[in-house]
Order: sequence, then structure tokens, then C-alpha cells
Amino acid sequence: MNRNLIPPLLCFAVLSGLAAHRENPTFKSVAIATLGGALVAWLCLWLLGRLLYLFNRKVRAAHGWTVVNETVARNFLFLIPYTVLALIADQILGWNATLTFASAGIMTSGTAVGADLMKLGGGKIANMLLPMAGGMGFTTLWMTAGMLLRVLAR
Repeated sequence: MNRNLIPPLLCFAVLSGLAAHRENPTFKSVAIATLGGALVAWLCLWLLGRLLYLFNRKVRAAHGWTVVNETVARNFLFLIPYTVLALIADQILGWNATLTFASAGIMTSGTAVGADLMKLGGGKIANMLLPMAGGMGFTTLWMTAGMLLRVLAR
């Protein structure tokens, strides 16, 4: 596994656990949400990388899957400050804004992935629209999976 992928997956695990803790603060609920959130995030990141790989013929030919995968993992490091903000908002301020911070972090990271792939020679349209659409899909899937995990953990 790509080393740069570990911090974003930990962020998703924290965000999932935080969202579950807000609704049902039992160990079982938080543990299931944390593990499930990390798994869903890994799947979404892999799918986003695969889509970007498929639609970036020039980047695919010049750099291959490894570079696209590393680009996705590296740019999802932008999720770290959003996770810290979600923790502060939840634990210190008492706000229920975890999903908002997660969504903003996903969209920011997706945009950064597209910008990096353009630097590597990818097309402008594919690398602006696809990461944006992928980020919206990722956000929707991740939030839906989080709700399902919380229901299963009861």
C-alpha cells in the first residue's frame, strides 16, 4: 500500500468514528463506523484513482498507474486540516459539523488531484470535471455508507 494513503485513511477513520460517536457513543458503534469508514474511503480513493487513470491517456502513457495512485494519495493529505477542524468543532465547540468538514476536505483534495494531473500533462477538462464529479460521488457514497454503518452498529 502507498505510504501516503495511510494518513488520509486515518483521517477518514477519525471522521467516521466522530460522526458515529455524536449519534451513539458506544464502543461498538464507533468501532464499526471507524473501520467501515476507512474501508469505504480506501475503496473510493481506489475508484477515483482508477477513473482518473482511465480518462488521462497522456498521463497513463507517460507515467503509469503508480504515479496516478500516488497523486491521489498525496493530495488527499489535504484532508488532515479538515479532520483537525472537525475534532475541534466537535470536541471543544460542541458543533455537529463532522460531515461538513469531511465533504469540504474531499472536494478540496479532489480538486488538488486534478491540478496535479494537469501538471503531469493530463487534459484540462478531464482533470477539472472528473475530480469534481468524483469528489461529489465520493462524498455522497461516504456519507451514505456512514449512515448505513451507524444503523448496522445499533
